[in-house]
Amino acid sequence: MDRHRRGVCFVVVVTLPLLFSACAKPAPRGTVGGWSYVETKLDAFWWYGTVGVAAAHVRAKGSGVTIAIVDTGILPSHQDIATILPGVATCGTNPSDTSDNTNGHGTQLAGIALGKDPGPDLPTNPIVVTKGVAPAAKLLPIKIDCGLVTADSLVNGVQKAVDNNANVVLIAVGGYPAGNVHSRLGAIVGDEKYKNVLFVVASVWDDTTYTPPAWTQLGNAILVAAMTLANGDEVPFNDKRGAIWAPGRDIDTADIKYLSDPPITVPLINAPFSMQGTSPASAIVAGCAALIKERQGGWSGGDIKNALTTKAVTKPGLPTSGRLDCNAAVP
Repeated sequence: MDRHRRGVCFVVVVTLPLLFSACAKPAPRGTVGGWSYVETKLDAFWWYGTVGVAAAHVRAKGSGVTIAIVDTGILPSHQDIATILPGVATCGTNPSDTSDNTNGHGTQLAGIALGKDPGPDLPTNPIVVTKGVAPAAKLLPIKIDCGLVTADSLVNGVQKAVDNNANVVLIAVGGYPAGNVHSRLGAIVGDEKYKNVLFVVASVWDDTTYTPPAWTQLGNAILVAAMTLANGDEVPFNDKRGAIWAPGRDIDTADIKYLSDPPITVPLINAPFSMQGTSPASAIVAGCAALIKERQGGWSGGDIKNALTTKAVTKPGLPTSGRLDCNAAVP
């Protein structure tokens, strides 16, 4: 999980061709660690074919499945998300305000997990911003970050996600607050009432110095590590470890910024942003879990986790566990 800020392309023209020309540059990139390959740029959607999303879409696109993203909310009426349900904010003063107008992290996760494929679907727009894993799924935005994540906002947010019938709950916070948070989360994840929910967790633990908490090892929780490509080989993106690996470098998605600032006479088009770390990796896994849930609605969270992990492919450069193969995992 890597938090970051993003830039915006300012233009003064209002004609559509000039707008695209002026902004035809690489998406702003999230910050990364000191790894030798980080200065090499990967194609925006290199990960899409690596984990077999297009092939899996022949069988499922997430229809009838709800993904809750427990994070910074969602940009209201986002053009790249087909269905945004009324969400809940467990921070701030307005529980119905799930807007993500200043941070962007939750919106970026949503673009990866369930953004339109491709998006936006404007016929005059040559810029593909999202290629979501589960574009037909419904988004339940749970806002827990209004500038600071507290134990109460996080735990209450996860509880609201399951209370509102989420099938997949994505948790990609950069650090866990004090306040007995792990035992409280364990009580929710381990509750028999929620055995049909899969909790997808972005790893912030290296499994050596910092051991993952017990709740992330439960049968209906899956801890996600990030991988990338270096000289054609699959290698870890950082030192975080998990039960499954997924792409975590140069993962393009939609941002809360636009290609231009209003007022302008053409439709507002979201700017692309390049995510890095276990956050985008976990969003990819959450989207694939939604595809599995569509195909096997009666499966428990543990059943979905088992499909993801047993169908994952082992790679010589990735220590332990396997790398997500979404096509193989979707029945």
